[in-house]
Amino acid sequence: LVETQTSIHCEKVSSESTGGRHAREPNMRLLLVGEGDCSYSLALARAFGTAAHITCTTFISEEECVATYARALAVIAELRELGHTVCDGVDATALASCAPLEPPYDHVCFLHPHLGLDDILDEAAHARRHSILVAHFLASAAEVLAPDGCIHLTLCQNQPRTWEVHAHAARLD
Repeated sequence: LVETQTSIHCEKVSSESTGGRHAREPNMRLLLVGEGDCSYSLALARAFGTAAHITCTTFISEEECVATYARALAVIAELRELGHTVCDGVDATALASCAPLEPPYDHVCFLHPHLGLDDILDEAAHARRHSILVAHFLASAAEVLAPDGCIHLTLCQNQPRTWEVHAHAARLD
């Protein structure tokens, strides 16, 4: 487990010791979960070109995504034109049971996970619920991860501590 500024990086097996896949290795398979308008997946698709196949997922339906985010329709269309996969209705805590996904993945990424709950005024309850989300995501991601793959979880400020990310990641071993 390595902590870098505002993100937590979990490696199932050390890529240094196994000669695992690195950022620009050809045929890299990336799974991004919980995308909003899918623009981060598109940015990666543009950056990696044909070196990576990206599976971009949203929890909400594609119709809701397009209705919610102004750029989503164009972003999703470009991802598909570039040969990448976009799946909606994907639960980040149950990836192995999601039919459209085709594991294993070299990288599974969840950027700034949230439950979308703005009715929680109790900070402790908010942290507990998100801690559970992170724990279930990490376990789920480990099930679809290639043997030398990496799980990437991006958080901010005190979220790694209050959401107990290190403890949850330690249970992956």
